[in-house]
Amino acid sequence: MPSRVMDQTEIQNQIDHDVCPVCHEAVDIFAIGHCDHPICYRCSTRMRVLCDHMYCPICRTDLNQVSNKAMINDQ
Repeated sequence: MPSRVMDQTEIQNQIDHDVCPVCHEAVDIFAIGHCDHPICYRCSTRMRVLCDHMYCPICRTDLNQVSNKAMINDQ
């Protein structure tokens, strides 16, 4: 069964709840490429280093580089 692509609302909902859209684990550091789809840095590292997948898991855009961003809690 092919995986379903998340829409922007679902992605933003995942971010708002500090959950990675790939592994669904709680995260405090997201990796973000130029397509602006954040995933946790653990999934990003696994994909890029171990599997040699240099693309966004959400939209499949080629990503030569990603940035890691820490979540800031406003509580």
